[in-house]
Amino acid sequence: MLIKLINFLKTALKNWADQDTAPDYLVMAIKTTGGAIVGLGLLRIFYEMGTNPEAFDSVGGYIASSFLVLRQEISHRGGGIEISLDNFGFQGEKMSAYQNYLGGGMLARIGSDCTIKNWTDDKRLIAISEKLKKYFHELTVHDDEWEWETYESNQLKPYSAF
Repeated sequence: MLIKLINFLKTALKNWADQDTAPDYLVMAIKTTGGAIVGLGLLRIFYEMGTNPEAFDSVGGYIASSFLVLRQEISHRGGGIEISLDNFGFQGEKMSAYQNYLGGGMLARIGSDCTIKNWTDDKRLIAISEKLKKYFHELTVHDDEWEWETYESNQLKPYSAF
């Protein structure tokens, strides 16, 4: 979406600059400035993608699309998802997100776990875990009386009914 907007603006500025109504110095300034803005914007996006995965919250964004799903089972009674952490530099390690059923159509808080010892001490793994849990929440949104529930409100519930 952002890239489409940037390309639209770049094309609009270029088309306006190509008209004979603007002085040459203004045409050159617009072309140079527009190219620099687009270039710096794209550079910033790629930098963030590589160094700060928590900058991309959207389920359709960088972090969710980079998940290598190993197992996934989702139903109206919860389920789970397991991903490989190879894409994040943790070779051979896995992370999972899971959700229990509380009863009465309610799903419990989404939990997560990882095969790396003391993983909760690593800020990057915590960020990946949070994105995975949000991604899993999006997968479990159903057309029922609980579909309005946000991820944040869901996380206020207990992990299980017992």
